[in-house]
Amino acid sequence: INECEEHDNNPCEGICTNTMGSYTCTCPEGSHGDGTKLGSGCIQTNKSDSPIVKVTT
Repeated sequence: INECEEHDNNPCEGICTNTMGSYTCTCPEGSHGDGTKLGSGCIQTNKSDSPIVKVTT
């Protein structure tokens, strides 16, 4: 069974990769999370949320 091919029952919000007897969910580049519909899904990474660190010597 390829869970990734079943559009209505696809367990992933992000990228679904079929594996032997199972599947894995990942998020596309530029986002983070567990990639699953029932978990944290995929959240767009906002670059403006990253702290700016100024190093002086």
